[in-house]
This record gives sequence, structure tokens and C-alpha cells, in this order.
Amino acid sequence: LYLRPEPAAALVEMTRRIESAWPSHLHYRGAFDDVLPHLTVAVGASAAEHEEITADVRPSLPLTAKLTAVWIVVFDGARWERRATLPLHP
Repeated sequence: LYLRPEPAAALVEMTRRIESAWPSHLHYRGAFDDVLPHLTVAVGASAAEHEEITADVRPSLPLTAKLTAVWIVVFDGARWERRATLPLHP
């Protein structure tokens, strides 16, 4: 379950620039051609949990946030680990 930012164009462009700078480190190891910026809410939830989480989150939408940094994270097969933080400047 995830939330998609709108507009997403600037985040897609930033991802593409990062990939251009480090082509051996593509997003999701190159498994997907499209960049889908998102905020993960839940992973591996059952259908019932998905419905419950959605019902809990929906009243708080839309969220408004100012992005101040990008985290580079890597999944090791068991958990996500932050490898780098890239600060964003206005």
C-alpha cells in the first residue's frame, strides 16, 4: 500500500538524474522502466489489513509535506536499509 505524490514530475526527473550519475545503481536494480515516486504505507498486508489501513489513512488525505531530503535505500531481502541521505535545497 503506498501513496503517490502529486505532482510527481520533479521526483521522476531527480531519480533519472541520480541514475545518470550512477548508472550501475538503477532504481529497483533496473527491474522497472517507469519511475513511480511513492511513500510506502504497508508491505505484505493481507486484504483485510489493507482495507483497515486504507480506512485509517484516508481521512488524513491529502497530505502536504515539504521534501527536505531524499533517502537512498536498499532492500537486502529481509529489510530496507538507508544507505545515503541527499539533502534538497530550495
